[in-house]
Amino acid sequence: MTQTIHRINSVEDAMISYHLTREQIEAATLNSNGNGSYFFTVKSASTPGVVYKVIYNPAMKALQCVSFDGGPVCKASEEGYNCWHKRASMARSVLIQLERRQQRESEIAQALAERTPEEIEEQAHIEALIAQGTDRETATRVVYAKPKRISEKAIKRDQERFAPREFRLLK
Repeated sequence: MTQTIHRINSVEDAMISYHLTREQIEAATLNSNGNGSYFFTVKSASTPGVVYKVIYNPAMKALQCVSFDGGPVCKASEEGYNCWHKRASMARSVLIQLERRQQRESEIAQALAERTPEEIEEQAHIEALIAQGTDRETATRVVYAKPKRISEKAIKRDQERFAPREFRLLK
């Protein structure tokens, strides 16, 4: 019976989803070209010392398994078949993304645990404003707005100015 995993949460899920062994996934390594693009190198299982390069070909919108540093070309890829090197690269890519997501979630959980009661209250106020239809930027600006400080002199002046007075139509 074939199992299909829709969300990969572990190496075992990747093994099932991509029909690979742990050794095949571990044979793939992420590398940088130095110009912002990346590729995978995958060690050959059948020929010791041989490494293949898996790249994304934008013209074909597909992965290609090509020779690495002038080495031999993957036989399956050369004959037009999908090779396990591509699947291992995809599985490794998904596992790297999973690791990064788990790291971010861990950092967020730690940051949330370290919040003060005031920060929790401020965030709750922001979320309440957002639930009422305010965008996050405006809600944040409203919550963190500093109240205007009015001097005692100005308060006394306004109290005298706006103090209740007797009202008469005729003088």
